[in-house]
Amino acid sequence: MKKQEIVDIDNALHAANNAISIEYGIRPIVFEHGIVGQTIQHAHLHLLPAKIHMCGRIYRDFPNAQFWFLDSDSLEILRCNYVMTGIKKYLLWSTPEGLLKAAIDPPAPPQYLRIIAAELLGRPERGNWRNMDPELDKRLWQETISRLKPYFA
Repeated sequence: MKKQEIVDIDNALHAANNAISIEYGIRPIVFEHGIVGQTIQHAHLHLLPAKIHMCGRIYRDFPNAQFWFLDSDSLEILRCNYVMTGIKKYLLWSTPEGLLKAAIDPPAPPQYLRIIAAELLGRPERGNWRNMDPELDKRLWQETISRLKPYFA
C-alpha cells in the first residue's frame, strides 16, 4: 500500500475507534489476518469492543514465530516493515492499550484471530462466521450498524 492509503486507513481506523469507544464505553481491540489462510488476497480490519489480552495465547500458539512489537496505533510502521522485509503473511492485533503487535508468517489456520477472540470472550461458537447462526449474525450486525451509524452520518 502507498503511504497516503495508510494515512487514509489510519484516519478511518481512528474514527471507528472513537465511535466504538464512545458508543460501547470501551476501546476496541483491532486485528487483521494479513494473507494467512486467504485464497483471495485482501486486507480488512476487525474492531471488537472488548478488553481481551490476545498476546499470551498467540505467543503460546506460535512460539517459533518472529514478533514485531510495533508499539504504535498507526499502521504506517507495519507498512514500513512490510516494504523493507517483503513479508506478506502476518497476524496483526492490538493490546487493550491500543498498541499494535504482529506475528510474522505464523502457521495459523484461517479465522485464527476471530476464533481466539471469541474463545477469550466466552463465545467460541461465534468465532468462525461460517458456523455462526445466520439469524443471530444478521441481528448482531444490524444492531452494530444502527448503533454506530450516527457517528458517521
